[in-house]
Amino acid sequence: MRELLRRVWYVIRQRRFERDLAEEIECHRWLSQRELEQNGMPSADAQQEARRAIGNITLAREDSRGVWIWPWLESIWQDTAYAIRNLRRQPGFTAVVVMVLATVIGLHTTLVTVIAGVVLRPWPGVQDAGRVVAVYLLGPAGGGAGFAAGLPISAYHTVAERARSLSGVVATRAEEVRVGTGDSARSTQALLVTGNFFEVLGIGVAPGRGFNADEDRPGRAEPVAVLAYDYWQSHFGGDPAIIGTSVRINEVPFTVVGVASRDISSAEPAYGIQLFLPLAAASQLRPHDPPMTCCVDVAGRLAAGATREQARAELDLLSREFVLPDGMRPRGIIVTGTEFALAPGSE
Repeated sequence: MRELLRRVWYVIRQRRFERDLAEEIECHRWLSQRELEQNGMPSADAQQEARRAIGNITLAREDSRGVWIWPWLESIWQDTAYAIRNLRRQPGFTAVVVMVLATVIGLHTTLVTVIAGVVLRPWPGVQDAGRVVAVYLLGPAGGGAGFAAGLPISAYHTVAERARSLSGVVATRAEEVRVGTGDSARSTQALLVTGNFFEVLGIGVAPGRGFNADEDRPGRAEPVAVLAYDYWQSHFGGDPAIIGTSVRINEVPFTVVGVASRDISSAEPAYGIQLFLPLAAASQLRPHDPPMTCCVDVAGRLAAGATREQARAELDLLSREFVLPDGMRPRGIIVTGTEFALAPGSE
């Protein structure tokens, strides 16, 4: 602490210390010169020899200054002073710099606020949301700075079948569909979910019910749908008789089996999710497209007694077996808290 205070005191009284240092060095030179003159050396030669004995005066000052202040701190101070002087000499340029910085800071603050308010919040309507974690890949390996992304379908199945730290794992993917027939069909945002979605997350469905595993079997998916609460109210007048009736989605008849909880429906207004469909129904919605292999957003519920750190360690080991669609391997895995949101799946 004493050393820190000494260095701070030097910064405060830097000019005084610099002056004292210059006087002390000159005093040493003069004394050395006088001693040489007393030994019979001519004055001019004694002066030159005294300077040679001291060496580079500028370097000597730098070495002495290093005792009083950290060189890196002095460098920062000098660079800052130089920058301020330049900015004062160019007021127009300074104004532009300040405006750009203010704009960037404002945009950054807004972005962080939006992310924190929309994506990084716990799910309303999810039972015991603190035990729900999101799973993202960090990859690819050897690709420089990593990026967070969804999991390939094969990786999701590996996690769902082998992760012991998670009692249940769900996958979702946003999809734009058309509801209705002919010219009256309207674009609607749907969320494709695995059959255990409502059960694992503890999301209420009333009236009706959620999906089950049999309705989400690849190649044999049942054309069933769960309506978001707001969509049910705005398009069907909140009529419970809609349960069991059929709506055409991408010209395919889907039977409405339930209405999701009002809480979960209003939790993601930014994405406007209006329908929940089985993930395996993607082949019915796009019959001419190749089977979906990538990518889905994955969330899981921690098993009894398991922690997020344990889940991260286990899933990190499993991720070493994953292969991305481009043949590369991920750099690792990210396990977050209840930040998982009904966001579109990552490509």
